[in-house]
Amino acid sequence: MNKHQNEVIVLGIRSIATALFIVMALIAGGGLNSFFLDQMIDISGRYGSFYFWIVMIGIATFLTWLPFTMIAIRGSKSLSKVNTYNALLQVSIALCYCIINTAFNEPLALIALTLPLVAFILLKTNAYLNFVEFYYELQKARRL
Repeated sequence: MNKHQNEVIVLGIRSIATALFIVMALIAGGGLNSFFLDQMIDISGRYGSFYFWIVMIGIATFLTWLPFTMIAIRGSKSLSKVNTYNALLQVSIALCYCIINTAFNEPLALIALTLPLVAFILLKTNAYLNFVEFYYELQKARRL
C-alpha cells in the first residue's frame, strides 16, 4: 500500500469510529437522561411505568437511531442537525437535573452530563463531517 491509500483507510476508520462513539454516547445518555427527566417531572408516577419505559426510552433511542440510519442508508445530510439538537437536549436535561437536585457529585448525573457533551463536541469534528459527507456522496453516486 502506498501512503495515500494508508491515509484513506485511517480517515475511514477514524470517521466510522467517531460516528459509532457518537451513537453509543447519545443512546446511553438518552437512557440516563430519560431516567433523570422522569425523576424531575414524575412521568412514571402520573402515567405508569409502561409509559416511561416504552415511550420515553423508545423516543430517546429513536432520536439517535433514525438520523444515523438515514445518513448511512439514504445519505441525508440534513438529519445531522437532529443529532446536534438531541445532544443539546440531553445536556440541558442533565444540567437541569444537576442544578435542581444539586447532584454534581453523583457519578450517574456526571455521566449523563458528560456523554452528550462529548457527543456534541464530536459532532463538530472533521471525522464526523467526513462520515456524513461520505454517505451523502455515496448515495448521490448511487442515484446517478
